Amino acid sequence: MNFGYAKTKRNRGGQSSDSGSIFWFMDNMPPIYPLFMRDDEGNKIPDPIFGGYRYDYGETGRKFASLTNAIADATYDKLRDDRNELNGAASINIDIIKGLSLENRVGLQYYNNKYVNRGNKYYGSSASQHGSIYNERTEMSNYNLLNLLRYNKTFGDNNIEILAAHEATDWSLDHMNVFAFSLVDPDLEDFNNAVVSNPIDSYTESYSLESYFGQVSYDFNKKYYLSASVRRDGSSRFVKDKWGTFGSVGAAWLISDEAFMATQNIFSSLKLKASYGLIGDQEGIGYYPGYDLYNVDNLNDAPAFSFDTKGNPDLTWETSRMFQTGLEFSAGKYLDGTVDYYVKNTTDLIFDRRVGPSIGYALIRVNDGELRNQGVEFDLTGHLLNSREAYVDLTVNGEIFKNEITRMPIDPSTGEQKVLDPQGRFGWGVGHSIFDFYIREFAGVDPEDGRSMWTVYYQDNDGDGNFDTGEQVASLEQFRADNPDLVGSLSKGTTKTYQYATQQYVGKSAIPKVRGAVNLAAGFKGFELTVQMLYGLGGYSYDEAYAVLMGNDLIGGNNWHKDILNRWQAAGDVTDVPRLSDELDQNVNSTSTRFLTKSNYLILNNVRLGYNIHAALANKMGMKSASLWVSADNLLLRSKRAGFNPATDEAGTSDMYRYSPLSTLSAGVRVSF
Repeated sequence: MNFGYAKTKRNRGGQSSDSGSIFWFMDNMPPIYPLFMRDDEGNKIPDPIFGGYRYDYGETGRKFASLTNAIADATYDKLRDDRNELNGAASINIDIIKGLSLENRVGLQYYNNKYVNRGNKYYGSSASQHGSIYNERTEMSNYNLLNLLRYNKTFGDNNIEILAAHEATDWSLDHMNVFAFSLVDPDLEDFNNAVVSNPIDSYTESYSLESYFGQVSYDFNKKYYLSASVRRDGSSRFVKDKWGTFGSVGAAWLISDEAFMATQNIFSSLKLKASYGLIGDQEGIGYYPGYDLYNVDNLNDAPAFSFDTKGNPDLTWETSRMFQTGLEFSAGKYLDGTVDYYVKNTTDLIFDRRVGPSIGYALIRVNDGELRNQGVEFDLTGHLLNSREAYVDLTVNGEIFKNEITRMPIDPSTGEQKVLDPQGRFGWGVGHSIFDFYIREFAGVDPEDGRSMWTVYYQDNDGDGNFDTGEQVASLEQFRADNPDLVGSLSKGTTKTYQYATQQYVGKSAIPKVRGAVNLAAGFKGFELTVQMLYGLGGYSYDEAYAVLMGNDLIGGNNWHKDILNRWQAAGDVTDVPRLSDELDQNVNSTSTRFLTKSNYLILNNVRLGYNIHAALANKMGMKSASLWVSADNLLLRSKRAGFNPATDEAGTSDMYRYSPLSTLSAGVRVSF
């Protein structure tokens, strides 16, 4: 039996994803605006309430972040999580007969979190309400029960293990939100301290999963390995077809133990392995995707209902068929490694299908479409030095993969596969990755007037060789599908009107060529050093944070990146940064290839230096062992642009509210008696 309890308080001031974010505030605030209020002579104005100096909230008409000051909010307001967490597990194992046992385990995860947001009554967004208090209380419970029957038998060189098991999981999350304002005492967080309260909002999300599975594993002489498994999973997320059947088979061969390998001296160990299996997935679909959901409303103090989400009772498991094969090897005393190849074909993709909004909803979640993922994973460790007092090991691991849609969902309006499904900056279509960019192409800056240009494909209806309004193709891929006979007659040009530019596949993907880590482990006598570096090569990311800082707002409306110094300023200037026109030119920083950035990166993720005190010395001091260590995280980032960290997002996209992990330094002592 094992149980653990933790009580934590975490201050979140300045870390929200809104105007309260210090990172957003500092990045975007033009430096012409002061942090503190000043009088006519430029002196800071004393704060009669909190002491110190009064923060400037832009109440006099500041063009950016008017009526807010994130640094002041983080100082005067409360933004905090109060959390109580309990984790536990208990097990009972029963030996029935020799080789046969019954294993029973129960696990519990529980937390109660109170998110507190108290806005002060004197300054900022809550001042007009004389202060406010908001609580979001979430209570999560997760129970897991496992009953497993295990049988082991050895006869001669044969070894067999048979498993049969049942597992049940029950998960729920209760939400309750309360908001009140007009505080009496400026500091109390109790709701009795507020004069006006809004109605309480609460709801519960839950799901259950039940599984039955069996597995057989066999090996002969620890040289030949076979395994097979089958499982049956039932999920409460589905309505009509709750249950899915999945399984796998696998084999491995320890080639280095064969007699014909005895004469070679390259591999001290060599194993070939392969497997094939069916995998089910139900994540990312919500908790009640099979049901039509309605909101309960108040109509003259009588119940009323409004439609929220369309459910699909036919929705069921997403199924993947995965083949994997690879090698594990050791080359003498100097190199250990694994190399694996996999291909994963997913069918019955859980997909949001667009339908005509005239029927009351625009999307319905369905099982349709097919996707293929395939790649190579490797992990190589070189033992560069291995002596009695010192060692140096260098490990390089990584993944090379690609992703392709092999079948699109059916378009109800045509009965055929959908040609294109735009997903933000990406375009989903057969033969393309789910991370292929489908956006407008930036064509540079006109050196004569400094305005942005974008690529446009058009039908030259009047034959004058120039693009005229109304001739443009909005979506190139869709046009090709709808007008196959006209594709060859399209002309290509440029436009200075963003809305006329053609959306198209631009030949760039967010998928890197390779990504992974480099690890160094070294030791000398009692000293130990470990270093981890993360890397990514190839692929592109959309640097949204940079795009925001390269806008053409009203002067003083937003901060700029230093690259704005490269802007066009006079006829004949050759640059890729358009002119500043005090918001006269629209869409200069709208989505286009201008802000696609190579996502190569190298991160010094961790360095740790430790020292183990010699056992004899530790014993003299009354200890069994003792060690000292110092560790530093996130020390260095190298990428295409300073501060741009593609590793913080799956597609590498930057965000004003998401920042790179902070650099931290920690030290400790570990002693055992």
